[in-house]
Amino acid sequence: MTNRFDNRVFVIDKAVGPSSFDIVARVRRVTGLRRVGHAGTLDPLARGVLLVCTGLATRAVEHFMDLEKEYRFDIHLGVETATLDAEGPVLRETAVPDIAMEKLRAVAASFVGDYLLRFTRGKGGRIEGMLMSSGRSRGVRFERAQPR
Repeated sequence: MTNRFDNRVFVIDKAVGPSSFDIVARVRRVTGLRRVGHAGTLDPLARGVLLVCTGLATRAVEHFMDLEKEYRFDIHLGVETATLDAEGPVLRETAVPDIAMEKLRAVAASFVGDYLLRFTRGKGGRIEGMLMSSGRSRGVRFERAQPR
C-alpha cells in the first residue's frame, strides 16, 4: 500500500517556537514515514517558510538549499543580552540617539551578501557529530570555517 504523503515537498509556514527538526519529527509522526528532511534550518525564534521533503523528494533538498532566500527581522537597539539574541537575559540597556532613516538603510544594505553564520554564545551546535558544548568541556578546539 502506498502512502499518499510519500515523495512530496511540503511548504510549511513555521511558527516561532519549534525548531526545524521538531517540524520534521511531527511530519514523520503524522505521515508514518521515516525518510523526511528539510531544506534549510530555521531557528526556533524564526518564523518562515520551511520546505519539508519526503521519500524520493529528499533528493531535491540540496537544490532547494541553493535557492535565494530573503530574511526580514526586527531589531531592538541599545540592548545587549548574554546570548546575543532575544532569548538571553539582558545584560545592559543604553539609550539610543535618534538615527536618520537614510543612515539605517545604508547600514542595513551593508549586510546584504553571503555570510558565514556562527552559533551564538551558549547555543548548541554539532561539528562532525560532536556537540560543540561537550567538545569544549573535553578540551576540543574547533576551527572556524572560512566563508564560502
